[in-house]
Amino acid sequence: MGNKLPKPNGEVLEKLLTEQVSIQEKLLWEAADSRKKTHRHNFEKEAPLTKDQKVLAEIQKLLSQQQELQKKILWEAADSRKVKHALRKEAEVTPSREAMVLDEIQRLLKDNLEVQRKLLWEAVANRKNQDVIRTVAATPTLNEVQEYVDARQLSFLDTIKVIRDEGLSFARFGDGEMKSMLRPDYNLSFQKNSPALASALRSVYTDTSDNLLLGFPYLYREAHWSGVWCDVWPQMKKLVYLHDRVGNSHVSRPVFFQNTGEEGVEAWRSVWAEKRVTVITGKGSRFENVPALFDGTKSFDYIYSTPSNAFSDLTRVKAEVASSDADIFLISLGPAGTILANDLAKAGRQAIDIGHISDSYVNVFDGGDWPENKPAVIAKQV
Repeated sequence: MGNKLPKPNGEVLEKLLTEQVSIQEKLLWEAADSRKKTHRHNFEKEAPLTKDQKVLAEIQKLLSQQQELQKKILWEAADSRKVKHALRKEAEVTPSREAMVLDEIQRLLKDNLEVQRKLLWEAVANRKNQDVIRTVAATPTLNEVQEYVDARQLSFLDTIKVIRDEGLSFARFGDGEMKSMLRPDYNLSFQKNSPALASALRSVYTDTSDNLLLGFPYLYREAHWSGVWCDVWPQMKKLVYLHDRVGNSHVSRPVFFQNTGEEGVEAWRSVWAEKRVTVITGKGSRFENVPALFDGTKSFDYIYSTPSNAFSDLTRVKAEVASSDADIFLISLGPAGTILANDLAKAGRQAIDIGHISDSYVNVFDGGDWPENKPAVIAKQV
């Protein structure tokens, strides 16, 4: 009997490759998360990094080993293809050669997986170390923000009560508005920054008019917001004490409904109950007329701006507002909405920068997507 060509152990190879892909996905996530935190906080100068440097050196070493293994795998795979091609073409090749190639590929895959497991362990350990460093480095800044919030910021429900009882307009500042105001190179996906936009936002923040309530962010202490506060607080703290009180910007975010439930829904409904409401939002935006929030209004209309870069469209929008008989305007336009709320307040109209309130309601009460996970513009159904 002639030698039979050995059957490749496909199940073993498939299992190894599947595990390799899974580990690579985790590695990519860990690497991306690490890069974001390093770029966002730049904490290397604020805490000792000897341990981190050792970790990074070990990762670099393991990556080098991985690259060498992958080169060998690629070479062996290419060589295997050549063998198969020769088998088909000439029908005379020593069967044991392909078996040796497959065995070598399987061995290399196992070695590669072991290296990736070590890399993943190191990446996770590195992320935990960075979290500790971030927490230690950010604590003084966060404590300063906390002191300000405790002294000047209204609670969730008190923010809405003041807007309703005093008939105030409301201009919210979040991370996007603060960074657009303070960082010339910062751009949102739907709003390009410019000196004019930054100047307009600063004018809003320094406006102390009696008919405008300024919104200041809810104080989160997680990675994203820790980075935001470490970045902007040195400049923001020079502006914030212009106001004796500020509202909570997150009254239209999921955290508001998570904390207040139906009481929060009823609080918002009382602001526009039996009033003629006009929503100002981008054309094709994801803003929804959610009955649970808005079915108590006297009327409900829309004024549409551009789906992106709405700041450049504000002059046209304000001309359209001038001819409206609405009692209250609800604005969902990003940083442009913050500016527009202030402009309309100056013109004697009540305007509330409402942001993602409908998406936030749906997220909390109906299990919908997180607001930023939805497209900024909803495609038309054909």
